[in-house]
Amino acid sequence: MLREVIYAFCAMMSNFLIDHVVIKNIIHRIFAVSHISNMSYRKT
Repeated sequence: MLREVIYAFCAMMSNFLIDHVVIKNIIHRIFAVSHISNMSYRKT
């Protein structure tokens, strides 16, 4: 019983961490793209 609960909790946490990393990478990429476009916009 306890082992199943621990396994389910670990699986849930790993899924949450993977989703968090993916979301953070997407946000970072969006910020990088907007920053690059701002830099190129200021140059012209």
